[in-house]
Amino acid sequence: MFKKLVVGALAAGIALTGGVAASASTENTASALSTQCKNTPAQETQKGSGIYYKYECKSQNAFANSYTDNQGITWYLKGIQVVGGKYEAYYEGRKY
Repeated sequence: MFKKLVVGALAAGIALTGGVAASASTENTASALSTQCKNTPAQETQKGSGIYYKYECKSQNAFANSYTDNQGITWYLKGIQVVGGKYEAYYEGRKY
């Protein structure tokens, strides 16, 4: 009886671990496929939330840490990554 319980627990552990690894692999593969740097207009994360986001693409790694645009949105740099040989910055902003 105990042997069946141990074997069943091991089999379940292996099955669950395999599922997690496959899921992580799929996510990494999908993000690696994005090879084009993009400039996007400001978009609100949720309607009425007051939080906006956008991406900016440049050939050099020179981005402002924060700035306010002509619409009154103050943008804050959240991260930079290299995409397709260019630099892509992710900004989040708020209207104050």
